[in-house]
Amino acid sequence: MNDEATLERPAQPTLKVRQIVPGQNYREHYDPKAMTQLREQVKAAGGIKSPIMVRPHPNQEGRWEIVYGHRRWMVAGEEYGDDYDMPVVIKDASDEAAEAMSVIENYYRAAMSPAVSRRLP
Repeated sequence: MNDEATLERPAQPTLKVRQIVPGQNYREHYDPKAMTQLREQVKAAGGIKSPIMVRPHPNQEGRWEIVYGHRRWMVAGEEYGDDYDMPVVIKDASDEAAEAMSVIENYYRAAMSPAVSRRLP
């Protein structure tokens, strides 16, 4: 490889945990065992490595609403505090698009209870 030709990696966008608020989330219960496993994985990795998706909050200036990644955000806040730099993907999304992305993402993550699955659109 040519030493003069180096690739610059784009910086991963981050927001402080305190700037992020929960969005529409169909889960009312988080499995304590799964949360413990996630917490252990995050600690072993040295922090959150997979970004959550957020969008500008529709009603709160300077706040960002979670589209998906609630569990990672919760663990980040609990383990590292409100000043933790949370990796994010920022998406301008309508309410409908945010809801669709949230459902799709969460479908492939931790299993939802039958009661939660029945409430999905």
